[in-house]
Amino acid sequence: MFNAIDRLRAVSAPVDHVAIAERISATIHVLEWSLQRRDDARHGAATQALGALREAWLSLPVPRN
Repeated sequence: MFNAIDRLRAVSAPVDHVAIAERISATIHVLEWSLQRRDDARHGAATQALGALREAWLSLPVPRN
């Protein structure tokens, strides 16, 4: 995931694309942590957050370069 974020920055992707990618990365870490800790509440919240981030990512306009 870090490579993807670095690549977005390298190609001067729009700031909102980079921001959502960073939030996706952080949320994946929360999801992994919640699975390791067997924290069902946090796991559910992270899963919902990833769903919302997916929708936000898919709604972004495709950059035209």
